[in-house]
Amino acid sequence: MSLGMGNGRSTWDILPPLAAIAIGAVFLVLAIPTAMSDLLSIPGNHVMKQLKNKQKVGKSELQRFIDSYEASATWKETAKTRTDIALGYLILVNYLDLDHRSGSLLLADASLRRGLALAPMNPYGWMRLVQIRKARKAPLKNIADPFKISLKSGHHEDRHHEMLLLMVETGLEVWSQLGDEERTIISRKARKAWERDPRRTATLAVRIERSELLSTLLGF
Repeated sequence: MSLGMGNGRSTWDILPPLAAIAIGAVFLVLAIPTAMSDLLSIPGNHVMKQLKNKQKVGKSELQRFIDSYEASATWKETAKTRTDIALGYLILVNYLDLDHRSGSLLLADASLRRGLALAPMNPYGWMRLVQIRKARKAPLKNIADPFKISLKSGHHEDRHHEMLLLMVETGLEVWSQLGDEERTIISRKARKAWERDPRRTATLAVRIERSELLSTLLGF
């Protein structure tokens, strides 16, 4: 028995081309979110390049960066996009009056938590969340929780001096909530920060009223 068609071609002859077309259509549909995401992020990519090069970025440019990446995330959400958006909101705070800073910090916090949910093994991302919560003057427990995750989620390079100082400052602030292993890490970092820049290390300890604790860690 033959399954024929009017032009002499069997159904089996036409199935492979149809399958190829169907597979191609599936891949095309799957590629659309990525293509749209990349397209919508273009306006913000230039601003991100400026930020990476430590160039000054104005308020309108930051807002364009945030809007661009938020639109991109509606098509394809990634951990990096979310953490970059959080960075934008965090920097934007510097251009806002006191009445509007809290809202920007809340948006930064929410976006960063979303990014960390997508890629939790990101020690620098957790430290950025710590930074946001310190700026919000959150309770110490809300600062200590992401800080402890940061210590456990990966290695921080002490050569990044600003990050080193931030970790020492935070560690001194939440010392009472740290375990023995976490305290050992902070003690080592405090000694490293002191060797590199004793004046700034002492200044941060005075600012947060932890000078006595710092002296103890340094063996004075």
